[in-house]
Amino acid sequence: LNGVATNPDGETVSCTWAIDVIEPTITVTPTMGLVTTEAGGTDSFTISIDVAPSADVSIGISSSDPTEGTADTTMVVFTPQNWQTPKTVTVTGVDDPSVDGDIAYTIVTAAAMSSDSNYDGLESADVSVSNQDDDTASLSINDVSVVEGTGANTTATFTVTLDAPVDGGVSVAFISMDGSAMAPGDYSTVAGTLDFLGNAGEAQTFAVSVVGDADFEADETFSVVLSMVSNPRVTLSRSTGIGTIVNDDGADMAIVLTAVPQAGSVGDFHVINAVAINNGTGEATDVEIELSVPQGLTIISSSPSAGGTCVTAPPAGGLVLLTCQYPGATAVGANRLVEVLVQASAAGGSTVTAMTRSSLNDPVPENNSASAVVGTVAQQIPAAGWAALLALMALVMGVGLIRLRD
Repeated sequence: LNGVATNPDGETVSCTWAIDVIEPTITVTPTMGLVTTEAGGTDSFTISIDVAPSADVSIGISSSDPTEGTADTTMVVFTPQNWQTPKTVTVTGVDDPSVDGDIAYTIVTAAAMSSDSNYDGLESADVSVSNQDDDTASLSINDVSVVEGTGANTTATFTVTLDAPVDGGVSVAFISMDGSAMAPGDYSTVAGTLDFLGNAGEAQTFAVSVVGDADFEADETFSVVLSMVSNPRVTLSRSTGIGTIVNDDGADMAIVLTAVPQAGSVGDFHVINAVAINNGTGEATDVEIELSVPQGLTIISSSPSAGGTCVTAPPAGGLVLLTCQYPGATAVGANRLVEVLVQASAAGGSTVTAMTRSSLNDPVPENNSASAVVGTVAQQIPAAGWAALLALMALVMGVGLIRLRD
């Protein structure tokens, strides 16, 4: 303010006064760095005014994303009586079922409403908040078994499943690794990435080519390993899938046993033939033929087919065990045999049993054994022979009587 005073003599004096006018303000503290959680975690801020209003001052409060967080009030009001007391606003995080990461949102402060023109329409700062995600999801891979086959390759199809929703999707890498099955002889290696849209229960698949063969072997396995998930809140609940290659090649060794002749007398000779045939789809290894010969038959000789050797064990339990071994491979359709010459040493029925086996499990064990019966009777004396025998006995007895008389 400026003032001028003049006295009667015409002299003047001027003065200047400065008046400070305080503009009202609305202060929000803090305006950033607030953190809420989907588990219901809270944070807060305050609102204050610095000049007494002549009427109530109302400030609206709202959330830019109520699905992430909400304030505990929709309005704060300052009165001429309590204007000096700051208002505290508490913000609470809101849960959701999706793996969406930490989401930023804003608590919006509306322009003030008041009949005090100094405050009406006055703006204040908004508050930045981050809502921390508490959701997780997981990926898992299954195990697969496929029959190997002998012709064209077969396919092992693996499935990877996402168990919960993931905003923005997720990706995961996969790669195959050798086990007892080795690439490339048993299967073809694979590696790649699977991209998921992020839907709960979503499944992605990939295929592994399995090489067929005609070798009889044990079942073999390889593995597929998941890694490098793109979202840190997505875990691997089952990171390794096992692929089992089921062998369908079999060395089916069947044995046939015959006795020629099947019947005879004590002292007669018989030929026992044991033939082991590979009826399977794969070759057999280290075939054996084992004959159990009862002691009513005496083994005279044994003649194995090419490459075989036979060993006779001492009698035990009324049986003589003859074992013939044929090292190496026996091809599909090929056979191994042994011819055994025996002599009947006692009357009655003598049952010879034979078994065959190889170093690998036989898929049809029911045909691995056979038996043959050799019937033997005591030596028969013809009717004419009986007459001669009686005459001889009479002659011997007569000679004895003559000697007694002498």
